Amino acid sequence: MINHDNRQKGMTLLELMVVVAIGSIVVMMAIPSFSKMNAHLNLKGAGQTMVMDLRRAQSLAVRQNSLHQVDFTLDTPITLPDGSQYDAMYQVNCAAGCATDSLPPARYLGAPSSTVSLVSSVDGAGDDAASISFASNGYVSVPTATPFRITIRSTQTGETLCVQVFRTGRISTSLITPPAVC
Repeated sequence: MINHDNRQKGMTLLELMVVVAIGSIVVMMAIPSFSKMNAHLNLKGAGQTMVMDLRRAQSLAVRQNSLHQVDFTLDTPITLPDGSQYDAMYQVNCAAGCATDSLPPARYLGAPSSTVSLVSSVDGAGDDAASISFASNGYVSVPTATPFRITIRSTQTGETLCVQVFRTGRISTSLITPPAVC
C-alpha cells in the first residue's frame, strides 16, 4: 500500500522568524564584548610598538656606539602635510655621526579617530620628560633610582598601559585599570 501524504516537509515562516530573532539577540549581546576586546588589542598594539622602538633605539646605541634618544612631543597639536592631526608623537634620534637610515619612523598617537592616546612621559624624578637617552652600553644615559614611565591610555575603555624603562635598560609593560596610575 502506497502512502500518499501530501504534507510538505520544512519550516514554517513563524519558526524561521523565531530562529532569526534568537540569532539576532545572541549577536547583539556579543557586540559590546567585541568592541572592548578590539580597544584592548589596539592599546596593547600601541604599547608593543613603543617597546619595539625603545628597544631599537637601545640596540642602535650599542651597535653604533653612540647616544640614541627617543623624543616625545605631548600636548602639542601636530598637523601632518596630509592634514591629519595628532595629539602626541615620539621619534628615535641619534647623536651626530650615526647612520640615520636604520632609525624607525616617527610614531603619531591621539588622532581624533584613534582609540589610544599618549598621556604622559615622566622621568625617574617624577618630572615631565621630553626624551629618554640610551648610552653605548644600552643603559639609560641619565640613571635615576626610579624608572622612566610612559603612559598610554585607551580612549574607549580607560585602560592604561604603563611602559617602564629602568636605568639598566630593561623595558617592561604593565596593564593598569582605572583609577590606578602608572
